[in-house]
Amino acid sequence: MLNRIPPYYMKKLYRLFLISAFVFTATTATASSLPYYTELGDTEVKGIDPDWTIVDRNNDGSTWAYDNNDNKLTAVTGAHSGIKYQYNSKNDADDWAVSPAFSLTAGTEYLISFWLQESRANTESLEMYIADAEADVDAMAATEAFASYDKNIGTTWRLEKHFFTPGADGDYRIAFRVCSAANQYNLLMRGFTLKENKTYPAAPSGLTVTPDPDKALQAELSWTLPATDENGNELTSPIESVSVCRNGEPIAELDGDATSYTDTDVPEPGTYTYDVTVTLNGATSLPASVRSSWIGPKKVMGLPYEENFTDVEYFTNNWTIIDVDGDATDNSNTAIPSKSYAWCWESTAMKNKFW
Repeated sequence: MLNRIPPYYMKKLYRLFLISAFVFTATTATASSLPYYTELGDTEVKGIDPDWTIVDRNNDGSTWAYDNNDNKLTAVTGAHSGIKYQYNSKNDADDWAVSPAFSLTAGTEYLISFWLQESRANTESLEMYIADAEADVDAMAATEAFASYDKNIGTTWRLEKHFFTPGADGDYRIAFRVCSAANQYNLLMRGFTLKENKTYPAAPSGLTVTPDPDKALQAELSWTLPATDENGNELTSPIESVSVCRNGEPIAELDGDATSYTDTDVPEPGTYTYDVTVTLNGATSLPASVRSSWIGPKKVMGLPYEENFTDVEYFTNNWTIIDVDGDATDNSNTAIPSKSYAWCWESTAMKNKFW
């Protein structure tokens, strides 16, 4: 579905939310930068992206939940996790997933895209709203939805695209409201993107982080520069610059031909997420992201010490596994318990046991 909204309508919409008496409680001091991408789920925290706010407006306990089914869904959408609305057998849905704030410019056309699927054909209804950042879901619900899907989503993943142009500068949020009738089934979303409607270079590929082998507080990053734009067309001019972030904070701005960087200023021992983006003709790519293994010396633990083995990141980076008889084998299928014949971390599908 493609949906374009005239600038004069966006101006009217913007003014409507400015006069609202409601304040959205999750308003952030700093708007998220563009281009913006999230899987909607967060595999590191094993939950919904913490920058998004979930509102169970009808208070029935059935609302958007974390969806980490990482198999054929990932192959289609490119996202390892997402969100899923879980139906209520008695109540109509009124459940919201609200984005962080974005600072948008009047007269600039933006593109919103996301992957969408329903589990049972012709059952689910969804609305999308674009609102002033301080409007809460009650204020949004009192206005006309920007786009709506009424039992026409389909049981195969589809990439939805919507275009809009703000009529006034300001901070905006994007909100999704499930409004399905009672006793339907499930609605799934993944891979939300918001960016200016222009061509961006593709993201770098093959990003790796190698901690210093002598346990110093530094790590070596390497990546491959993109040769195409996001649509697969060959780039006709060289990359202008490369940016590196650690845990969301910029740490380096490099020349456009850079393919490696040594982070010599890691603040303390631990694991970190690194992002690398490239810029061409003023357009910055989506990031290549990678989570490092442990950087720096191991922590010396104080006593008394207790370990419940629920934190896979801590366990794998601080406990040492020794396969004395050498019979361990790799098992990349994380959907079933590992059969590696060595100590490993694993959880059951019910997420209530760890070993």
